[in-house]
Amino acid sequence: MERKTTFSCRRGLICLLLSMFVVLGFADLNYPDITYGDWEDLAPGARIRSAHNPDPTWNLWVLEVDMDERNIDLVPSHIDGGEPTSVHGEETGAVASVNAGFFNMETGEAQQYLEIDGNVINSWGADRSTFGLSGNKREHFVITQVDIGGGSDHPQWDDVIDAIGGGPNLVTAGEDDVIDEGFPWVDSRHPRTAVGYKSEERLIYFVTVDGRNDSVGMTIPELADFFLDLGCDYAMNYDGGGSTTMWADGEVKNAPSGGFQRSVPTVWNVVPRYLIDWDDAECEVEGDWQTVSRNDSYYRDSLEIQGGELPASVTYTPDLARAGLYEIFVWYPTVQSPAEEVPFTIHDALGSHSVTVDQSEGSGEWTSLGMYSFEEGTEGSLVINNIVDEDYNVTADSVYFHYRGDGLGEYIIDNQDSASVEYSGGWWTGDHGSPWDDDYHIITAGDGSAYFRWFMTMPYSGLYEVSAWWAGGGNRETDVRYEIEHGDETEIVYRNQREDGAQWNSLGEFHYQQGEPGAVTVTNHETSGDYVEADAVKFTLLEIEEEEPTSVRDVIWTLY
Repeated sequence: MERKTTFSCRRGLICLLLSMFVVLGFADLNYPDITYGDWEDLAPGARIRSAHNPDPTWNLWVLEVDMDERNIDLVPSHIDGGEPTSVHGEETGAVASVNAGFFNMETGEAQQYLEIDGNVINSWGADRSTFGLSGNKREHFVITQVDIGGGSDHPQWDDVIDAIGGGPNLVTAGEDDVIDEGFPWVDSRHPRTAVGYKSEERLIYFVTVDGRNDSVGMTIPELADFFLDLGCDYAMNYDGGGSTTMWADGEVKNAPSGGFQRSVPTVWNVVPRYLIDWDDAECEVEGDWQTVSRNDSYYRDSLEIQGGELPASVTYTPDLARAGLYEIFVWYPTVQSPAEEVPFTIHDALGSHSVTVDQSEGSGEWTSLGMYSFEEGTEGSLVINNIVDEDYNVTADSVYFHYRGDGLGEYIIDNQDSASVEYSGGWWTGDHGSPWDDDYHIITAGDGSAYFRWFMTMPYSGLYEVSAWWAGGGNRETDVRYEIEHGDETEIVYRNQREDGAQWNSLGEFHYQQGEPGAVTVTNHETSGDYVEADAVKFTLLEIEEEEPTSVRDVIWTLY
């Protein structure tokens, strides 16, 4: 009995202390009435949640990116002329994307500082705030004002290789530090997009605030106070208004003020990937490799070995957080007498595959080896082997595994996968019945001039079954024309869309070579007056064919 009483007293004291902590904590917040939704996990190291304030009415979304997580990266994208934020995300394989810098509304041209992979696309800064990341390992985050020549006195600025400008500044060193930077709307409430970070925790936050609808928007000082409530020690504003868009998990999370996504030229994308440098724990080195320093090494130095009879290898084994389709990239520096046929072996969920890399080309940049299916965990690997010819040298540096989506021998393209479909004619969307992934495209009968095409780059050589999904209905065409492209041939089949709806229907089995395009096109050709539906297609790998090692210089890989 005494023990129970003691425990109860301790529990009461703990509750009292927690209550005091909560009250005191709320007293320090600028907006204690904001309520937050539950965190939604997007990928290891990336999560998102909503937030709402009752008075004034603010609807917000907060995206958190943990840059200490090896399975995630923050990647800028630039599309000249602009595309919706979701298109940027789909084309980079992102789980989340947020609009970024300001641009010319007439031309779609980015107007602030812009640097991607160390290439300065636009150096015009005009003393406005810029957010940047240094190195592929993201050692430093930087928010600094960039001058009109693209320079800054920030101590890490020279190491930055990815950056998108915006402004104005919001928070510096954990203190409110609003600088108008020549913007006229600082004290007006508008939809907002902004970025901030916690330096010690290495957490980056993107925030969108809706406006001009049920949510009234924020002023710049109000936005700065919100980032202080998040605990950020640095923060800056990005393009807002009708551009404000938070896209995550395949959908637009916020409510863009214009009722649709505006096309924008620059976006920050949260991309699952796994990067391994040669001296990381996930890399095993066997043989007489030498450590050398090269100007274009990925991270200060790399490995080299002279060709010879003695075997030598470098094996990279990622611990992948999710199963799926990954594109593998390799980085190697310039060396003397580089080998032109360096053997690489990929061990994935479907077996072992060989490619050769010409290391006399492409040094100091990422080179794609293609796309491969991997299970979750450490079952897969990439191996670089030495060559026999003593007259040439082999180098090994860094690799990364870039997540491209679901797929262990089964690859689905939906009608809304904008990076992998194209169409012409008067198609519109519908959702009656049981479409694949929410909706489909549909069109009335015509003369065959309207088409809808799904396409992808085939990841393996082998036999694939090609299937199509339609919701179906009593007003669908009974003789729909499908054109299946495989190699240099196109096969035409016809299917009755009034029957077998809401399931995968085979269009046949076809052989494809690794790296070649695969495509399916549906048309309203010779239809009799009903409707033709375009929803989704699926390529299912039935038999994989091992071939002679493929040179990556002979293959053009297309993101889908």
